[in-house]
Amino acid sequence: MDLIKKLLLDLPGDKWSSEYVVDGVLHMSAGTPDRLRKEILESRISDAAERAGIKGAKAAITKGFDELFVEYGKNELAKGAVTLKLSCGDGSEEGELPLEIKVKDVIYDHDLGSDCDDGGAVAMLLNAHREGVCRALAITSCVFNPYASYCVGLMCEYFGVDDIDIGVNTERDILNSEGWWQCSKSQAEKYYTEKGRAFPEYESDIPLIRRKLAESRGDVTVVSTGALTTLYALMQSGPDDASPLDGCALFREKVGHYVCGGGKFPDGTLESNFLCDPEAVDKVVNEYLKDFPITFVGAEVAGGTLSGIVMMQDKYKDYVLRDIYLHHRADCNHNSWDLGSIHYSVFGTTYPFFEVRHGYTVEPYGTLGCMRLYNGGVHEYVVRRVPFEALSPTFNDYIVPRESF
Repeated sequence: MDLIKKLLLDLPGDKWSSEYVVDGVLHMSAGTPDRLRKEILESRISDAAERAGIKGAKAAITKGFDELFVEYGKNELAKGAVTLKLSCGDGSEEGELPLEIKVKDVIYDHDLGSDCDDGGAVAMLLNAHREGVCRALAITSCVFNPYASYCVGLMCEYFGVDDIDIGVNTERDILNSEGWWQCSKSQAEKYYTEKGRAFPEYESDIPLIRRKLAESRGDVTVVSTGALTTLYALMQSGPDDASPLDGCALFREKVGHYVCGGGKFPDGTLESNFLCDPEAVDKVVNEYLKDFPITFVGAEVAGGTLSGIVMMQDKYKDYVLRDIYLHHRADCNHNSWDLGSIHYSVFGTTYPFFEVRHGYTVEPYGTLGCMRLYNGGVHEYVVRRVPFEALSPTFNDYIVPRESF
């Protein structure tokens, strides 16, 4: 059996996936150059071969990794080929595997505070970041209080990640009430105030996002899993030291993939993220980003999936996310809306969980969080291909620091 040929012919996925094939070349998304390690690359190629139908696949790079590593370190883009020994139960073969490795930059805006699954989504992103699947440039909050950001900072400490910038919302105060603090304020205070630690000082969302976009190579993935409050403020921002462009122009120039965790498909009935700041979603989707490609991950995609119960193990008793989840559920097992959005944003359709419906126009309208869906246009929406419970093992694996790292 020609195993490498089968990998290159049968690997599923599209251009937003973490691994996909175009013209006989395996494309892989990655993060910071220092995280591009041979054993991680071999593991990812093995997983890709499994998804291509090669059962029990095991990849070993025998030649060419060092050259790729040097090129990626210089350019954050590496093109070439490695000599690969690919084995499975039926035997093994050695040959050339054409590769292109490119950094995948992600900016994540959440609404942690009124609910907890945004924290689970942060954990998933942190795992992907430290495992070298992507590079998280910034994590920002659309909620008008700093406590959620303090909790994100604590999660970064817990994961041993110190190279992601964290932002706070100081620009638009519509999400400003105790209801938006209910699962972040006391939890942050437990780890800071009660331990005599000073709260950190974080940069305001909009200058942070503008700087990160301006510094990027472009093709950034932006994902939001709350109200579009932060994006609305970004669109309204003017030129600054980071860029001479206004916020809308900067977004259009530097963002390759915008994933909006919001809406309900295909029915368009009330959805919380659209409801919380209807002015923002109307202005961003219908005006500022009119005719800009947006991928929507509706509430129906992963909302029925329960995850988090893994955190009930005693070894996670000092994990701030466990405290955040316990505010809502005594067993930590909560709905996973936002984990679905982050999983798609990082991995695309690499895994057989989701597919994408292309060629629509999504039109949010009114003040009740509703939307209309029309045929034709540059919008698309994600559809779940598996039962809710099929997502739970993966989500539970990613909601805590992965021991396989």
